[in-house]
Amino acid sequence: MVHGRTALGLLFLVGIAHAQIPDVRVKVDLGLTTRITDQGRTTFRFFDPLGRPSIVGLSLYLEPGFRFYLGQRIQTIPGGPNDTVDELYLEDEGNWRIGRQYLPFGTGKLLAENANAIRADSNLIFEGLPLSFAAFDNGRGYAQGYVVRIGASNLGLSAALGDRIGASGTSIGVV
Repeated sequence: MVHGRTALGLLFLVGIAHAQIPDVRVKVDLGLTTRITDQGRTTFRFFDPLGRPSIVGLSLYLEPGFRFYLGQRIQTIPGGPNDTVDELYLEDEGNWRIGRQYLPFGTGKLLAENANAIRADSNLIFEGLPLSFAAFDNGRGYAQGYVVRIGASNLGLSAALGDRIGASGTSIGVV
């Protein structure tokens, strides 16, 4: 029994020794906004007037081709989500993504809904015409539903069906 455990331990160590360390990338997206009131009070905010937050992100590119991403907001936005996690997901780029992410709706300028979602990406209709589908659920009383997008990031057609889409203070950038 002891020899079996020793052999399993050695096999485990050999596996770790041959495993590739993930490629790590750090992303910093800062947008500092200054506001001066009539009373002379000055405030600094780490988000822009359209509700786009400043983010510090960490990407881990794993050996089998997967990518793990964690994006952290530097400051929460009044009326928006209370947690500072902006995105947290695991993906096989171009195929699927699972976790907290921005939904594939439009260019992300008008509606930037952040939700817990399962997303599938493909080129099923025509080669070169991307198709994205996401099912999302932020819990009872928050955004829930489905989103589909056909087209590239700058030109396409999007549709959403669900409850409380765009209700968060950070979802709608331009009204």
